[in-house]
Amino acid sequence: MLWRFCGTALAGLLLLARPALGAGVEHTVDWLPRVFPIHSTGEVEVHVSTGRVHVVAGPEGRIVVSASLRTVGRDVESAKQTSRASRVVATAEGDKVRVDCEDPPHGSTSFDVRVEVPPHAQVRVRAGHAAIEAAQLAGPLDLSAKSGSVQVTLAGPATVHAETHGGKIDQDLGLQAVGRGKHLVADGRVAGGGPPVTISAGGAITIRAAQAH
Repeated sequence: MLWRFCGTALAGLLLLARPALGAGVEHTVDWLPRVFPIHSTGEVEVHVSTGRVHVVAGPEGRIVVSASLRTVGRDVESAKQTSRASRVVATAEGDKVRVDCEDPPHGSTSFDVRVEVPPHAQVRVRAGHAAIEAAQLAGPLDLSAKSGSVQVTLAGPATVHAETHGGKIDQDLGLQAVGRGKHLVADGRVAGGGPPVTISAGGAITIRAAQAH
């Protein structure tokens, strides 16, 4: 079964207009949480051009997606009008959820997306000028930020490949880091190895192991 949810500024969501840093007015739309029931560890795929993506571990049996859309215009009405052309689309087919953050060419909307998944879910994120944060996850991760940073906190064993072409790799997990042309690459097994964790970024990469409680 295919489930599809779409949110835009026209959807009667929570709206806020306020002065932005610098020239213009910032218009914010809160895309309220969508809950997708699943029957396995689950899989999620997120696509965003500009902004931030947070993927965090949550309860088994569901994937929860929420977001905020921030658009800057020269005044309130122009910001609202530009915001209407941007949207978040979340679709589910079986136990896989896909989230697409859509902004028209030369748009001025940034997206702050939060996804809550079971700890062992398979996660794939493709971002442009955006930062990615993934916390307390123990499943396969495939995270790419073309011109942003990536921060990961691992909740279990993993086999890591991390590569950046415009930043440093900050990690204390004993990974072997080497320079390859303009790229810095770190590879290794964490706690003996586990699910693959592949990270690609244009900025800094930070990898940590979750602290035991």
